[in-house]
Amino acid sequence: MKNDRRTLDLKGSFTYVDQHFQESSFNQNLFGSTVAERYDDKFFRGIVFTEQLAITPAWNNTSAYSAWGSAGIAMPVYKRLSFSLSAIDTFLNNPPPGFKKNSFQLTILWG
Repeated sequence: MKNDRRTLDLKGSFTYVDQHFQESSFNQNLFGSTVAERYDDKFFRGIVFTEQLAITPAWNNTSAYSAWGSAGIAMPVYKRLSFSLSAIDTFLNNPPPGFKKNSFQLTILWG
């Protein structure tokens, strides 16, 4: 779906993931699919919002899935000065012991 202001894009694909960890007993060869979407919206005065999500479930190991999402906004402030704020979150359902399932990153830029 697309118009002058908004865009929504949906995608699907088949996926092969070769997971390698420090302890080799946790290594896996996964077959699955990826379902993803992206949404862009242009607001007044050049402000742009972008959001993306994706999930990858494995068919040969149903507890092995991963997902990630991101969202961001960018806006002009004054002449060449702009501000952007973005966040990324990744999730791995079956990490080896000692690893966290979730990772979050927040980025703020002035420039």
